[in-house]
Amino acid sequence: RFRPWLTNKIDSCRFPGVEWIDRDLNIFRIPWKHGGKQDWSEQNSLIFKEWAVHTGRFRQGVDKADWPGWKTRFRCAMNKLPDIREIKERSQLDGDEPYRVYQFLNKQHSYTKELLKHLDRGLSIHCKNGDVYATRKCRVVVFFASPESSNPTKIHRNEQSHKIFDYKAFRVALHNYVNGQGPKPSAQVLLGFGQKW
Repeated sequence: RFRPWLTNKIDSCRFPGVEWIDRDLNIFRIPWKHGGKQDWSEQNSLIFKEWAVHTGRFRQGVDKADWPGWKTRFRCAMNKLPDIREIKERSQLDGDEPYRVYQFLNKQHSYTKELLKHLDRGLSIHCKNGDVYATRKCRVVVFFASPESSNPTKIHRNEQSHKIFDYKAFRVALHNYVNGQGPKPSAQVLLGFGQKW
């Protein structure tokens, strides 16, 4: 609900400093003036108040104004969404009119961002006597397919190393192929992160 709400607010041009930088690339800016500055005014933070009203955090005439709190909750909402990223190199937090620059991401970018976030501990690959083993430490679901089995097999998290390539079986298959007694063997191992292929 946040993205369509914010898109509507940017398009409305009713909030000072909340504007598109590049509409085609979905890049926009949000004013980010610190409330402690002498020249700060409510106009600098209207978008934060609007979000508080929208989410029921502020009821006009009932609740006390909480500009710092509204700004914090707005930032948290931005950071939680996988389809919004801050372009930090374009943000300007110094100067008279500081602002942050963000971009709405398409679905593929969102999926990749979410996937990478959960790949923090990764997948450990090691060899022993020609065999290849994998140990999944990350939260992302990982599947593999080996020459012995083309069907995707799930590697469970934090279990003992899972053999994903059998060197002995490959050597036997290769020997049979060389002697005209079998098809050409494959040494390919496929890994799928987050989904099967």
